[in-house]
Amino acid sequence: RTNGHYFYTTPRLSDPSFEPTILQLIEKHSINAILPTRQQEFAWWSDFAKRHSDIQMLLSGRRTIDICNHKANSYEFVKTIGLPTAAYVLKNDTNFEAAQKILGALPWFAKPVDGSGTRGAGKVETKEDYEKLENDAIVQPMLKGDEYTINVYVDKNKKCRVVIPHKRIEVYDGEVSVGVSVDDPYLLKVGRTIAEKLPEAYGPMCFQLFHDKTLGALNEKSTFVNDLNARFGGGYPLAHAAGGHFLEWLITEAQGQPLPPTVGQWKSGVSFKRVLPQAAAK
Repeated sequence: RTNGHYFYTTPRLSDPSFEPTILQLIEKHSINAILPTRQQEFAWWSDFAKRHSDIQMLLSGRRTIDICNHKANSYEFVKTIGLPTAAYVLKNDTNFEAAQKILGALPWFAKPVDGSGTRGAGKVETKEDYEKLENDAIVQPMLKGDEYTINVYVDKNKKCRVVIPHKRIEVYDGEVSVGVSVDDPYLLKVGRTIAEKLPEAYGPMCFQLFHDKTLGALNEKSTFVNDLNARFGGGYPLAHAAGGHFLEWLITEAQGQPLPPTVGQWKSGVSFKRVLPQAAAK
């Protein structure tokens, strides 16, 4: 029931014929629910849903999208709900000397303010590196320690039904390649707090966090929430294997049915290893 039966190549989102093409496919296949997966397109799909209210959009509302799609918005939101996050500056309105006062000693880490994965991300080691950054870069201290992703599912009633954290043991191109699900009370609290404080949150979401072990156990003094995503994360297969069947739950809710009583049950210690492109080619 979760396999695709038809596949189409559409025009790009920026092409004026994109929306007419989508509407033709909706009519051809009697589609009544859409699950967008490309973060850069979420705002467009949110607006599309307002123009076509007969289509269920399996996506968070525009306010949550705008928070998650802009990293400065994400960091400010995290601070307003009382969770720890790193200091940051925006390249387009901060000179190097001002950045030093806010971020401290080099090296720093820069990435596009609306980016995902590792695209456009890199280390800033000198003033010259900083000056060469694109104006849309957001810059923060180099965070160190263990990385965690917190996967959550928020139902149609805006209730967070499950929180499944995993430790990112190895990372490839910004996505987990080796990981393990972790049942930790602090991570569970962070995930639920963010999910239930985000306005208009719905469906699968994932948040990332750094833990600096030199500052102590997992708690608000040793961690930094570093990323909010209103979508499936690259490590979602691990959450699914642990018991978070988010895609099935989306379909169940789209059909107007209640979620199964097993929602919320998952296993800690489930490990995951991605077959990387270079390994698959051998």
